[in-house]
Amino acid sequence: MDDVGGRPINSLVNWLNNDNYESAVLNYSYIKKNGSKVLIYAFYDGYEREEHKDRDKFEIEKDELIKIAKQWQDVYSKYIFMKITEEDGIFNIIGAHKKDWWNSKS
Repeated sequence: MDDVGGRPINSLVNWLNNDNYESAVLNYSYIKKNGSKVLIYAFYDGYEREEHKDRDKFEIEKDELIKIAKQWQDVYSKYIFMKITEEDGIFNIIGAHKKDWWNSKS
């Protein structure tokens, strides 16, 4: 969330579509391309800013990440609180103006 913030996602999309770069270090994550997929590694686990077998990671299709980043940018511009959900491999970003909404399942 903090890696993306309210910045335009153009640089992320350009990076994902540029075959000259395999990986990138962001504020709180390390991301690496793997064919049509992108691996995203978290930094909060104490390892250095690099790929590590014991680090929490998330794998996503490159096109799905671009779709989510565009949706993130749209929702971020309208709401204070946001939540990314996944069900049966389908990702969605929803937003709200009240914090108590955050703990609801919807």
